Amino acid sequence: LENGFITAAAATTLPSTVNAVRIESGANVTSFTNNGSILATASGGTANLTAILDLSGSLTSVVNTSSLQANLVANDAGVRTGSAVAVDVRANTSGFTFSQTGILSPTDSTLPDADNDGVDDADEPITVGSLLRGSGNDTVNIQNGTLDGDVSFGAGADALNITGGGIVRGAITDGDGRLAVNVTNGTLVALQPSQTTITSLNVGATSTLVVGLDAASGATGGFKVNGTATIADGATLGVRFTSLLQEPKRFTIIDAN
Repeated sequence: LENGFITAAAATTLPSTVNAVRIESGANVTSFTNNGSILATASGGTANLTAILDLSGSLTSVVNTSSLQANLVANDAGVRTGSAVAVDVRANTSGFTFSQTGILSPTDSTLPDADNDGVDDADEPITVGSLLRGSGNDTVNIQNGTLDGDVSFGAGADALNITGGGIVRGAITDGDGRLAVNVTNGTLVALQPSQTTITSLNVGATSTLVVGLDAASGATGGFKVNGTATIADGATLGVRFTSLLQEPKRFTIIDAN
């Protein structure tokens, strides 16, 4: 349980490793809750950053209610060759759950709450950086706030659930195609450059799904659904082009059985 501030930082143009929280092999830490701030950061664009790294395989749950970030600043030429990972639990083989939820503000709070979810805008939780999962049955629950980073699922029956007005922006990939994607009440901006195979897709009536497309190469992102895709009445679908569309083209962003 972390209620304060943990920061690990580097300033170098040489390759380096920066871990804010590191759980060594042989340790036994089954859960971790962040109610404060965890930050791995570096300038120079070359560092490999991880906010929470588990090498033991014992970590099965991380809950973020505040700020969990891996921020890599580009070099003077605007280039990043390193990596920024929020949570790395690739050592886990038993199953892992990442949950992000907000803490309700006092009922008499006068601070702005743009989405009327009971959590002041200033207190909305945030995760920045990739989520790297292991080979167990893994779940990512974004119940509030934002996740800006790629979400990589390994083998196993996995699930990505977005509720409570949560927002996920990044590439969504899965190692064996056994991923269920549920955007019940929120926004998913799926930026993977090619189609990700999943078992089911649900986009609720108050939700938004945006898919990245590379018009220049014709590469289509989105999802290949080996099962049922449900897009409710009122749901919003959109595309984000990563290159300029020069002429009319047809893209398939959801391909379902």
